[in-house]
Amino acid sequence: MSVTGKIKRKTHVKNVAAAQPGQGDVLYRALTPTSDIQNGQEYMAALDWALEQDDIRNIAISGPYGSGKSSVINTYIKTRKRQNVLPISLAAFNLEDMHTSGENIDDDLETGILKQLFYHVRADKIPKSRYRKIQPEKWVANALFAALGELFLLILLYFALPNQMQTFTASISNLSGVFRIVAIIIVLAIIWVACFAAVRWFRKNGSVQEIKILDKATLKNGDKDDNESVFNKNLDEIIYFFEETDYRVVVIEDLDRFESTNIFVALRELNNLLNHYEGISEKVTFIYAIKDDMFQKEGERTKFFDFIVPIVPYISSSNSGEILRDRLHFDDQKNESSLYEISGQYISLISPYISDMRDLECICNEFIVFKNTLKGNQHLDLNDQRMFSLSVFKNLFPKDFAQLEDETDDSIVRCAFNDRKRFIAEKEDRLKEKREEQEEIIRKVEQEVFSDSRDIKVALLMCLMDYNGWVRNITEGNNNYSYADLLKDDFDFDTLKKKQLSVHYASYLSGTSYQNISDIEAQVIKKGGDYFDRLDRVKKGLDVCREDAKKEIEEYERTMNELRTYSIQKIISEFGTEFLSEEVKENDLLVFLLRNGFIDENYANYINYFHPNSISKDEMNFILAVRNHRSEMDYTYPLKSVSQIYDRLQDYEFQQKEALNYNLTDYVLEKRRGSSAEGYLISQLTNHSVSSMSFIKSYIERGRNIERLIQLLCHGNDHFWVDVCKDTGISLETRFVYLGLILSYASTDDIVAQDKAESNEDALTDFFLSNPDVLEKMEGVPAEKQIQAIDALGLIFTDLETQNLNETIRQHIFDNSYYEINEAMLHRVVEWKNPELAEKLKSENYSIIRTIAYQPLTDYVHQEFDQYVSDIVLGIPSNTEEDIESVEDILERLSPDGIEQALSVIEKEKVVWNDINDCCKSGSEDDENYKQSIWTYLLVNERILCSWENVETYFGEYSGDDTWVAYVSNNIDALVNGAGKVEISAEVKEQLLFADLSDSVFRKFISGIYKEHYNDTLSKLNPMKIQVLIEEHALPFRKEYWDELSTVAADLRVLYAEVNNQDFVQSLDEIDLTVDEVNNMLESDMFDSDQKDSILKKLVPAEMTIETARILRLLTRPVPKEYIDRAWRLLPDDEKYQLFLNQMEVYANSELPVLFGQLSPEYQQFVERTRHKYTLGYSDYNKALLDKLKTHDYITSVEDTYIEKSDKLTFSSKKEHVLTGYVKNAR
Repeated sequence: MSVTGKIKRKTHVKNVAAAQPGQGDVLYRALTPTSDIQNGQEYMAALDWALEQDDIRNIAISGPYGSGKSSVINTYIKTRKRQNVLPISLAAFNLEDMHTSGENIDDDLETGILKQLFYHVRADKIPKSRYRKIQPEKWVANALFAALGELFLLILLYFALPNQMQTFTASISNLSGVFRIVAIIIVLAIIWVACFAAVRWFRKNGSVQEIKILDKATLKNGDKDDNESVFNKNLDEIIYFFEETDYRVVVIEDLDRFESTNIFVALRELNNLLNHYEGISEKVTFIYAIKDDMFQKEGERTKFFDFIVPIVPYISSSNSGEILRDRLHFDDQKNESSLYEISGQYISLISPYISDMRDLECICNEFIVFKNTLKGNQHLDLNDQRMFSLSVFKNLFPKDFAQLEDETDDSIVRCAFNDRKRFIAEKEDRLKEKREEQEEIIRKVEQEVFSDSRDIKVALLMCLMDYNGWVRNITEGNNNYSYADLLKDDFDFDTLKKKQLSVHYASYLSGTSYQNISDIEAQVIKKGGDYFDRLDRVKKGLDVCREDAKKEIEEYERTMNELRTYSIQKIISEFGTEFLSEEVKENDLLVFLLRNGFIDENYANYINYFHPNSISKDEMNFILAVRNHRSEMDYTYPLKSVSQIYDRLQDYEFQQKEALNYNLTDYVLEKRRGSSAEGYLISQLTNHSVSSMSFIKSYIERGRNIERLIQLLCHGNDHFWVDVCKDTGISLETRFVYLGLILSYASTDDIVAQDKAESNEDALTDFFLSNPDVLEKMEGVPAEKQIQAIDALGLIFTDLETQNLNETIRQHIFDNSYYEINEAMLHRVVEWKNPELAEKLKSENYSIIRTIAYQPLTDYVHQEFDQYVSDIVLGIPSNTEEDIESVEDILERLSPDGIEQALSVIEKEKVVWNDINDCCKSGSEDDENYKQSIWTYLLVNERILCSWENVETYFGEYSGDDTWVAYVSNNIDALVNGAGKVEISAEVKEQLLFADLSDSVFRKFISGIYKEHYNDTLSKLNPMKIQVLIEEHALPFRKEYWDELSTVAADLRVLYAEVNNQDFVQSLDEIDLTVDEVNNMLESDMFDSDQKDSILKKLVPAEMTIETARILRLLTRPVPKEYIDRAWRLLPDDEKYQLFLNQMEVYANSELPVLFGQLSPEYQQFVERTRHKYTLGYSDYNKALLDKLKTHDYITSVEDTYIEKSDKLTFSSKKEHVLTGYVKNAR
């Protein structure tokens, strides 16, 4: 529809005063210009001045379209009360119906102006005009003319046909009375009616000038020259019009719509003729309402017009919001309309698209009509802002809106929603491709034969060699990787990708060789192996890969389902507008309305009247798709009239996958429970097909009617849970959701049936037991439902997270022992009963169980005690701190057959008995072997307090066996420390005295415990014990022991003498000594000099050996001369020096030269007593010798000096360190 057509349509809208109940304001507004503008004083003043000026005859009122030019003109006419204003408007002309040539347009415009000019006044005001207008029929005048005509006709007949008239009158006269009068009246009436009809015909069809008033105006006026303009042809009529009328101001509007400047030239020329015609005394002024850009050339406007009044636009896109707020009765404090559900924010968004006052008024009017018709009268829950938005679109794009109403595919709005469908379909295709990729990963994971990365590496390297050899090493740059390096777990094959590699390999056929590879991954793939991907999956973990792939598939399906429900607004919000076709994107208003949801998928509700029993075209297409088995509708296909659709479908059609639709399923489950249609629907959903499972997943995700659906699915399909687990698009987290739904809504029998499905026995049980957090994930499931399922399935949990578990469920599980005795579950129980003790279970498990005294747990543990001890007490490595009472309880419960476990418990636990009597104290005589084994173990492993009481107790029970002796040996220090606090029995001491004890233990026993003199024979003791007894002074010196030692431990006699030296020396006369014993005693530090002299005397010099001489050589105290002489003779020459130095005192000075003479040559000088000076090279011995000679007065002094000494070979000299002895009075 053209712009002029739209305006033409709007002019037919009437000004309806439709006051809202309770409102005094008028809601509807006319689209016509107003005659009461605000802030128009300056316009009025400008027009007043211009009209008063004689030389201003062509005035332009200029402004953009919709700026209020007409309102200014109307307000001026009204306020100034001017009666001589003639308005002419060309708004009714349809430009599309007019000729296209400029000349014809000008003629048509001039004709249109003349029509409005002549038809503005009554015909009697311009009686001499040649153009007659059809006047309203005047019945009185016609009757009068008919009466005069009748009289004229009778007179004419009377004179023209006298005889016939006389005969006729005579015949009437002959009638009697009333009949004569009736006959006269009838005759006169007939003649009058004929005359009346003739008068009407003549006045209606008489020959007059013709003016047709249509959309295209034409005047016919004889045969004048067709080349003349309409104004020129009818100039005399125009001048006559202004002569006869008082109109001196002509207002011409909408002339600028036709983009023709020629008409302005013609009008200016016409105005000039009128103002210069002498017959018209007053000035004739033409006022033109034009748009600003009508004359675009410089100076063109000022050439045509004498005065221009500019109009400031009353409305624009920047201020239309304020006008809308006023028009929609806004409450400024609340920033919303007081009559409608329209917010200020919405007005701010929509107002920039409205810049014309007529459009604004029409939008508001139509909004009110639509609102009261659709929302008010039908009581539909429609959104005012969306309805207003459609009114805006309807007025700004009427053609597009009309196409939308006609439901044509050309509608730009439908095109946008088709774009949405196409976009979703494309997205689904891409998501399906990604899903297939993840399904392929799952398939490969399930088919993977290798579970170790090393195996895959081996296969990869063999594939690289075409399975005809093996790789020996691979070189990359400066890096060389051997076959063993490549197979290591920490070697990453990704480091070899995209690198230049040199592969050294050994072939089965051709020996060793090299191969250069630039892309190892591409090479492997080319040879048919995806080992790199397989290696990545194995390194990551096959189970992890499988679960990750399921999560990805689930995410893809969720995304697909979400996309199907996405409104076009949400799609634009998330993905932008690129998916829209160019035609839609070019319509900024439509894109804006779609982006903000002001036009959505429910637009039909805002433009159509709702009939309760009708369905839409789209809904009929859905029915046909079901009936014809066409799968072209997705689950989200919107259905509004669901009840009517249900009535049109046959029950059996619900078992078709084409009938799977969210809205229809909602209706069946909500309104048609128990119907055969519901049964058919469930049979479709339980057929284990991919499409059915896909619908179930997406439907459940919506969150409607889940209870009813799950009940029906579980009752009709024992394999529903198996289907859930097998679905690659359902991740572990989502399986928890489905399990919660099953527990919440399925019956107990159906739950058990799900667990016992054929070939999938314990499907539910396995899931419960393999997921410790399963019950915590069931947080939304009623506690009683969970308990019923646990009881019915007979679940025995191996691990169960219970920290956030419902208290009722937790207590039910623990009270009824629905769990396996293991570390995890025991921790859960104790954590529940006493959280502070839970951590101690790792180190003292049974002690904590006894401490919390939770009877169901205690009974359960005692019932399975052997298993508990094996798996928990012994099975937990850190459980080593059980208290002694708990260990004793364990030992009591394991008696008498559990000796191995009992010993293992004692070995593991860090317990020590203070009193050995407390261990196995309640055992019977039949348990004696059990008790002895335990006690023996306690001693061997030192698990009793080391005390003489425990030693005596064990000795009293089982005598001094090897275990007992070993225990004493191992704890001798503690026993020694405790020996003074208790009295030790003689039996124990005697047993230990002759027991097989180590040196250190025996020594500690003798020194710290025995503390007595040994009085028995030495033959009962080994040499070690004899030595200890000697050293610890426990063996007194007796001649009989000295003699006995000669036979049992002769090498200990010296020690025996040293320890008892005084008694020994006193007994020298009674005992015998060997030379070796004398030698040893002389070297001993245990004897003083006198005692050693006494001992030496037991040896005659002739019995001395060289060892004795060497001992004497080292003595510094004087020894009898006869022994020194014997030693001088026995010692070799090099050992005599020390003897000479140490024993010089035993000789007189006169005897020394003889001895010097037996020494080396350098000492021969001392033989000559006549010398005054003796020189020796410096040494420590020489220094000591000279000092001692000085002491003996052999020399008188000693000097320590350096002398120069020449080297005859090198003729050099050096200083030599020497000692010089002097004799003052040499003999």
